[in-house]
Amino acid sequence: MTFERRIGGEMEITVEQLRGSPAPGAWPAFAKDHVLRCDTGRSAVRLALLDWVCKRSSQAVVWVPSYVCPSVRATIAASGLTASIYPDRPGLASWPVPPAPEPDDIVLVIHYFGLINRAACGWLDSQTDREWGLLEDCVQAPYSAGAGLRGDYAVASLRKWWPAPDGAVVCSRKPIVAPRLLPPEEHYISQRVFAKLLRGNHECEATNLKWIEESEHLLAHAEPRQVSWISRHLLASVDPQRAAAARRDNWSALVQGLDSQDRIRPLFDALAVGEVPLGFPVLVRGGLRDSLRAFLMQRQVFCPVHWALTDAPFPADRAMSDEMLTIPLDQRYGGGDMQVVLTHIREFLGSSQ
Repeated sequence: MTFERRIGGEMEITVEQLRGSPAPGAWPAFAKDHVLRCDTGRSAVRLALLDWVCKRSSQAVVWVPSYVCPSVRATIAASGLTASIYPDRPGLASWPVPPAPEPDDIVLVIHYFGLINRAACGWLDSQTDREWGLLEDCVQAPYSAGAGLRGDYAVASLRKWWPAPDGAVVCSRKPIVAPRLLPPEEHYISQRVFAKLLRGNHECEATNLKWIEESEHLLAHAEPRQVSWISRHLLASVDPQRAAAARRDNWSALVQGLDSQDRIRPLFDALAVGEVPLGFPVLVRGGLRDSLRAFLMQRQVFCPVHWALTDAPFPADRAMSDEMLTIPLDQRYGGGDMQVVLTHIREFLGSSQ
């Protein structure tokens, strides 16, 4: 029996990666002097918020974009802070209604899919004398030029970019007042590592998926923790520059291949110099998103949804969420793999006339 090459999904760990030689390493600093490494992006956001309220005010309001991963709102609530929502979503040229922070509040800005949030930057550049804080969420853009440079804080999570089971960072202009980080969660790390090791074996796919799902649930109410030893080892030997070049090449192949498709429209049509994409977000028209996703999954192409916003506060956000699909393009793949994905998409569209 033969199997199609799997495209997308959790990054597998291989023996070659475990014995990898030293390379530039994965950890961004966003031109800030103070860096604290932790386990997840949720922990990084929480540590930044705790530091801000410790130095400013426990009554600070966190201004959050409307198009945001639900885990971010949960993290704000777990920090004991109030969130105020302002309208923002991927691809906006300008904000229709910008946030209105009071002194000591903090504004969260997201750089979506690896592209610089130009609407946010345009507004921020007009705020020349602010008394409120700025937290840049660079989880989807840890290696894009210009991301994280404006904020008092910048956070990134690396487990979606590399095969490591955990690894995140919060960077600050000033020393970070942080609680003592708990040791790594052995159950989560072990389950995640073994799931990633099994991913290369098709006969173990059911076990791999089960362990990934179970381990993800362990993060729901977790306290900030230290980075695991295995992630520090894996992240010390990766090369962001080579990965960035591969991702940009794959982006170009996809944007050219989908240029003439009416029912599948790329959310962005170009990358700026220095932008490194997380994936290739498309909007699937005509209520076909879930059907296309299932069709591709049957052909071993696994496309995540960023994000399923069932309670989106603005109709435009909900409409985008219902149509959004992210085509994987990470450094595991090359131009041939992108052509395979494009062939499957054309096959789907041909059968859905």
